[in-house]
Parts: sequence; C-alpha cells; structure tokens
Amino acid sequence: MGSLRRISAVASNTFLEAVRQKVFAVLLVFGLVLIYGANYFTEFSFQEQFKFLKDLGYAAISLTGLLVGLLGASQLIPGEIERRTILTALCRPLRRWEFIAGKYLGLAVLLGVMVGVMSLAVGGVLGWKETQLVAREGSDPAVAAAIQQEARDPRLLQAVLLVGVKLAVVAAVAVFFSTVATSTTFVIAMTLMVYLIGHLQSVAREQWLESGEVVHAG
Repeated sequence: MGSLRRISAVASNTFLEAVRQKVFAVLLVFGLVLIYGANYFTEFSFQEQFKFLKDLGYAAISLTGLLVGLLGASQLIPGEIERRTILTALCRPLRRWEFIAGKYLGLAVLLGVMVGVMSLAVGGVLGWKETQLVAREGSDPAVAAAIQQEARDPRLLQAVLLVGVKLAVVAAVAVFFSTVATSTTFVIAMTLMVYLIGHLQSVAREQWLESGEVVHAG
C-alpha cells in the first residue's frame, strides 16, 4: 500500500504539472479545432463525409496524442534533473522505480483525458452532421437509416481504444529513453524512430505478402 500511495502521489503531481503547461492546452485546442473544421467539408456524398470526419478525427487524436506524449515524456525526468527537483524527490522515502512509475502513470492519465475529450468532440461532430444530413436528405427512411448507421459506427470506439493503447506504448518508450538520457532532443528523436519503425513494419509486411502472392500467381 505504501508503494501505491507514493506512486499515486507522483502521478497526481505529474498530471497537475502537465495540465498547467500551456503547450498541452494549445495542442488540445488545435486538435479540437481540426475536428470541428472537418464538419464544413460538405461537397461529398454523406458516406464520404462521414468517412472523412472519422479519418480526420482519428488522425487528429493520434497526432495530438503523439505530440503530447513526446513533449510530456521528454520533459518528465530530464526536466526534473535540470531543475534539480529530482534530488528532493529521491531524498524522500521514494524508490527510483516508484518515481518513474508515477511519472509514467501521470502522463498516461493525461493522455487518457486528452483522448477522451477529443473522442467526445468527434462524437459531437458526427452527431451534429447526422442531424444536418437527416434534416436535408432523410425524407427516405432507408437513407435516414443509412445516415444513422454511418454516424454511429461502433468501429470508431474500437479505433479510439487502439489509439489510446498505441499512445500509452509510445509514452512508455519515451519515458524509458528519458531515464537513460538527459537530452530532450535525443528522447524525442529516439521515440519518433521507434514510432516510425512500428508503423513502417506493417507497411513492409503488406508489401512482402503482396510480393509473395505475385510470385505464387506467376
């Protein structure tokens, strides 16, 4: 219980410190504006409009979360070392692993709150678009039902949950690098490298499978 209490205290302090930093508020507002602005692309069919909204919402959550995770994790321990506050923290009855775990947990909570807020924004924009399209094109019950089905796609929730898991992994990688380096630039660069390798792996796998199918077909 003592370890949990100490980890919770560090996590709470980390979360509150991050919330006070203006850069995270700016990134959150940027993501929300991006999601809201997508509502004005109306030159497509309703299926294409919903697809665009969902794709942009997913991308906005991923990009904003990645930036928050990178900037937050890169400042967690290097920032404490630079300000010398880590010496005060570790002088208390606080183990190093508890300090690191608390820092990561605080960042994970911040990312969870951000993903939750932006997901609600995406849901609100989809609901707004649904109301507009039903009022304009929903005279046919079949069309109205199709609009509602597009707007209330349960796969969007699954996508958001997967984004949350991905951001938690990215934050863990960034926290790891922040424990072995004092340079913010190094932490960001190495985490981005791991992030890109993870994404390129799926692309390379698809290309490899496609090339194998072509060889077998030939």
